[in-house]
Amino acid sequence: MHRIAQDLQPLATPIEGLRLDPRNARRHPEVNMAAIQASLERFGQRKPAVANRRTGIVLAGNGLVTAARALGWDQVAVVWTDDDETTATAYGIADNRTADLSMFDDAVLADLLREVEDEYPPADLGFTLDEVEALVRRVEAETGTGGGGGGQPAPEPVEPSPAPVSRPGEVYQLGPHRVICGDSRDFTTWAALLGDERAALIFTSPPYAARRDYDETSGFQPIKADEYVDWWEPLQACAAHYLAADGSFMVNIKEHAEHGTRHLYTRDLVLAHVRRWGWLFVEEFCWERNGIPGSPQIMRRFKNQWEPVFHFARAADFKFRPESVTHISANAVLASPLNPKLKDLTEAGRSGDLLTGASFGEGQAYPGNRLPPFVSENVGHTAAFPVGLPEFFARAFTDRGDLVVDPFMGSGSTLIAAARTERRCYGLEISPGYVDVIRRRWGDYCRALGGEPGPDAL
Repeated sequence: MHRIAQDLQPLATPIEGLRLDPRNARRHPEVNMAAIQASLERFGQRKPAVANRRTGIVLAGNGLVTAARALGWDQVAVVWTDDDETTATAYGIADNRTADLSMFDDAVLADLLREVEDEYPPADLGFTLDEVEALVRRVEAETGTGGGGGGQPAPEPVEPSPAPVSRPGEVYQLGPHRVICGDSRDFTTWAALLGDERAALIFTSPPYAARRDYDETSGFQPIKADEYVDWWEPLQACAAHYLAADGSFMVNIKEHAEHGTRHLYTRDLVLAHVRRWGWLFVEEFCWERNGIPGSPQIMRRFKNQWEPVFHFARAADFKFRPESVTHISANAVLASPLNPKLKDLTEAGRSGDLLTGASFGEGQAYPGNRLPPFVSENVGHTAAFPVGLPEFFARAFTDRGDLVVDPFMGSGSTLIAAARTERRCYGLEISPGYVDVIRRRWGDYCRALGGEPGPDAL
């Protein structure tokens, strides 16, 4: 037989009439209180506090009541009990303890966090980005889903040091590559890094608007969506100056959704490149991302499973090497210029009639503008992209020995991509802690291949 304790009907109760339990054994650190406040602001109060009618003391939900007061609420929903002092104390202990005894299934939690990340970033749900990264690494280690690609050794996870040895303004030589600790929106930072050199490719994934907390010790602050274009303007000016005449500028960035609608700042950014700053908008690549199918009934939208990479250039005759990124396909056009033994349709192809009379089968094919997911790696950065992404663009839009620049180098994936493709890479990174990550990652990568990483590798 089930016993329901007293009356479970919650009542709207003035907060001023509630007393926090002075003997509550649970303590709420600042980060926990911030998470409770964020939850109340996002979702409202969805479960009641429990208070003792005899004393007005809150038996369960002391953190909730404290957070509601901090937010300026004047009332909360409360279930009232009628307990003697011993029963009230025992219930308070039991309520706290049952919460402590629960545990997350890491794989399920990781899937759930990915499912809602577009509209509810981890900070809104009480998780720090470090916790999420650690969670993902545990799941990948247990399931064997992590690791590198391209036949190269995958770097071990590298965490930024709380006491970095890299210093703002310093340039570090990493074999043929360089990285500077500085702001990529500052022309003098670019000048110190590149001097008279020019980049054949500038590839980057910049901070997304107001969605991630990067290394706070660097002084970086998340950018508001409606301020993003103005914030970006000095960066693109530096890129325009230091890009070779036949160079390409690739930007991987995707807008987020909030309160049922997507922000338009990435669209504004593309339009500003063309209409305000004079760039050519060459192409939009679709980079596939492995995503959890999710629950569209909850999100009112389907799960994101791609991100754009926008291609800008200063002139139409940018360097283009499509033959460097061909791949084996079971549905290749056998009478294409990629198959020299069958040249009869070459001229027809130039006239736009390539498929007339063509045969299909296994052979070399050009890719489209839809890029595969690539393989992710554990590199200790909250916004790291897989090495395969910049590697594709380095092969397709540069030659061996060319210079690739990443203005937001993060954990150094673009540097590793350049090394794999025999290009040089210069990077800018504002966080000394992540400059340390880059220097360590390069050192580990290079030594694993039996190479000499240069004087400034860690």
